[in-house]
Amino acid sequence: MMNTFRSILTFTAAACAVASQAAAQFDVTVSNPSAAPRHAVGVTIPVKSIFWGNTLPLASVKIDGADIPWQIDDTDGDGRPDELAFTVDLPAGAGVSAKVTLGEGTDGSQFKPSTWASLRLRDHNRRYPEAGSVTFPGTDTPRHVYDAVYGHGIMLEGSHGGIRVYADNRQSIDLYGKKSPRLELAETAFYTTPDKEAEGYGCDILWAGNSIGAGSFRAVAPDGTLFATDSVAARTQRVIASGPVRSIVEVSTPRWKVNGREYDMTQRYTIWAGHRDIEVDIYGLYGAPEGSFATGVLCLDNGDGFVSARGTAISCGTSTPDKKRSDHIETLAVGICAPDSLVYDVREDSLNYLLTLNPDAAGHISYSIAFASAKEEGAPVSIARWQACMDDIAARHSQPSTVTVSQTEPSDTVTIMMIGDSTMADKVLKGENQERGWGQMLPTLLNGPVRVDNHAVNGRSSKSFIDEGRWDKVIERLRPGDYLIIQFGHNDEKASDPSRHTLPGSTFDANLTRFAREALAKGATPILMNSIVRRNFPAPGAPTVTVDDKYKKGYHPEAFDTEGSRLVDTHGPYLDPPRRVAESLGIPFIDMNAITHNAIQALGRDASREYFMWIPADTYPFAPEGKIDNTHLNIKGATFVATLAAQALADTLPLLRPYISVAR
Repeated sequence: MMNTFRSILTFTAAACAVASQAAAQFDVTVSNPSAAPRHAVGVTIPVKSIFWGNTLPLASVKIDGADIPWQIDDTDGDGRPDELAFTVDLPAGAGVSAKVTLGEGTDGSQFKPSTWASLRLRDHNRRYPEAGSVTFPGTDTPRHVYDAVYGHGIMLEGSHGGIRVYADNRQSIDLYGKKSPRLELAETAFYTTPDKEAEGYGCDILWAGNSIGAGSFRAVAPDGTLFATDSVAARTQRVIASGPVRSIVEVSTPRWKVNGREYDMTQRYTIWAGHRDIEVDIYGLYGAPEGSFATGVLCLDNGDGFVSARGTAISCGTSTPDKKRSDHIETLAVGICAPDSLVYDVREDSLNYLLTLNPDAAGHISYSIAFASAKEEGAPVSIARWQACMDDIAARHSQPSTVTVSQTEPSDTVTIMMIGDSTMADKVLKGENQERGWGQMLPTLLNGPVRVDNHAVNGRSSKSFIDEGRWDKVIERLRPGDYLIIQFGHNDEKASDPSRHTLPGSTFDANLTRFAREALAKGATPILMNSIVRRNFPAPGAPTVTVDDKYKKGYHPEAFDTEGSRLVDTHGPYLDPPRRVAESLGIPFIDMNAITHNAIQALGRDASREYFMWIPADTYPFAPEGKIDNTHLNIKGATFVATLAAQALADTLPLLRPYISVAR
């Protein structure tokens, strides 16, 4: 999701609608709304619909005919490239145009790395092997986790400095300062020897102790004290990207217990080439009460600082990073900048300058951290110069650069866009995750110049999909001739959650009508579907199965020994609005509930378990305890449902039939 910390991206109607194997060219214009020039503005372009399967992601990016560095990343971990990234320098109040070619060019290996990310494991042979990711059980002791990772945590580096995020419960951010603008952590890993120091290498410059450090993320207890990720199901650190343009690392802590609630939290740290600041994105904080989370910077020794309700905290002074070397004193400046719309409260205590932040409607908190070390000649470590530097970062956040993408040659590719919930959505594949949405499997059943652009998201209802701004992005990308599949209902039913709940015959119908009418206005063909069936075989005489949610964590098949032989619907009145709206607007409707109900009933109680998320314990890393989930589909089930949907599409829309390999 784009936010105030990023360039604002806009597509013309034809942008990114290209065949999966064909080269495509785009004009990308990046504009600076500020009266000051901007250096190394980060630009990202979605490319997931262009590079499929094992296609080698070739590309080129040119400004005024000259090649500039770029990289293509897989940010969601599903094995497919999904973002092209590059940077541009922008003059004050003006823009720069780039020519982007996807599917032709080079693989990007010619560009020299300007950023770096790494995760290495500690071993007795002192070889410290690289690891793409590492996961520890939540029951593991903090000391064991801390010592198991070389350098104690995942590392991220740019030309001005580097950080490490500790792997233990603190997840504190430590700082590495430099004398020269080069990449060093691959050699020093924060453990700079005297010989390396004599050669001009940098070193660890911060002792955080019990403070918030430099932008570490904390929960706030009811009494106002801060606490870390002390109670979680697991701790995972993962390198997402490392390259010439940007590096990204991720820290995940599922089922973090905070004041009686649980959050599946993911933190992402991104550094762009040429930047002093590091972007931080925290996801998974849905429904958090106000004032539940905080970040900030520590009060450095022998210095000054402040925190502002505008979302900025600054500290300048000294630190003694190694308490065994009292003569090793570092002079530095640290700062943090968050959107003022997220700021709940600010305060200062004996250790910290603190910002209490509220997540947005999507459960997302974003901010930037930055630092400067006096090791670097001319570094802005005085309070006046550092405030000017942080003001510049804040200005880039409050007035983001804009990015407009237009395709230079029209495409005749058929595009099927999809909006819906987790039963349709693409899933991240880390930990050998077996869950799939049926929309994720649909492309495997198509052929010819056709692509699927799947915008379905876990946990979304028709209401939250609109409220989070997701529909605005879809309607911007929709073009004449596109098809739009609309399938909501599972989460609209949740009466206990006002952020998602809608009413059939009222708000649910209204949202579906809005999707369809606005798609028609763009010249697209909307297709309404109702929800796929849940696997619900209640015992004779029982109206529903009541243990489904209870056993989504842990494998307890004995709880289902009393299942009956008859599949019973659970969606009730939420099945009718898609049909009703389709009839009123004269657009296609596919009764996916009836189709899947008949298919699952035909499979029967026992065989149907093989199509849903029935995962025995100790089978896959993503669910070590196992799970039983009668709503969500595994690979076999998602392929099965996608086949049913593809056949129904071919039957309902003759123009799509030539593109569907399983058409009857």
